[in-house]
Amino acid sequence: MILAVLGSSPTIDSDSLFDQCLQNNITACDNCLRRHQFKEVDVTDQCKKIVEAVKKYCSEDRYTVLMMVELFKGAQNKRNKKFVNTSYHGYLKPWDRNDVERLFHRLILDGYLKEEIIISYKIPPSYLRLGYNTFFDQKIIFQQSNAKKKIIKSNMKPGSLWKYLYHPPSK
Repeated sequence: MILAVLGSSPTIDSDSLFDQCLQNNITACDNCLRRHQFKEVDVTDQCKKIVEAVKKYCSEDRYTVLMMVELFKGAQNKRNKKFVNTSYHGYLKPWDRNDVERLFHRLILDGYLKEEIIISYKIPPSYLRLGYNTFFDQKIIFQQSNAKKKIIKSNMKPGSLWKYLYHPPSK
């Protein structure tokens, strides 16, 4: 079932596996419970804008992922005062904060950005830098959270899974 969910087993119909998993909310997995929570979005332009900002500002100053997320979300704080009139400030304001952060981490994983750890006063913060992958030769598709869809919630109470596994309900 896991291979079908990940797309590695083309012979198994993944929709029927989702339905089978969702038959019992107590034992349903997170993948099946949240399958309609995300939508695929082309984020190539947003990624180019992020890489452009990192190239412009992070090469001469030290900014962490969270600082850059705040910049793109349009936060009003001391660190972002000099960016208020730039095109980067608030560029991703309509997005969910978690999605913006996930997009930055996706760019790090894909090599467009990297984190550089600089130890100072025994604290190892990681600062953003440009990565080794500098060309956007193909579209970047991102799983953005879909706030309009309702999340199916499990009715499982803490500890009830173990009770269910050892004493399943009789039919």
